Amino acid sequence: MNIQRHNLTQPQIEFVKFLGNRNISDQEIGDIKRLISHYYIIKADLLMDNIWQEKGLSEQKIIEILNAVL
Repeated sequence: MNIQRHNLTQPQIEFVKFLGNRNISDQEIGDIKRLISHYYIIKADLLMDNIWQEKGLSEQKIIEILNAVL
């Protein structure tokens, strides 16, 4: 018998526990994936907003930078 061991992170373990006793359809799996993706998109967007504020960037400034490079 070939046994493979996987090291799960704590969040992965919690997610497996959460889903462990539920009957989940393929549709629900897709929905959950989209929800998680959306969560990280929002986090990335907020992080980018913070970076723009810290660097004093604006849409006009980005256009100036692109025009200088192109």
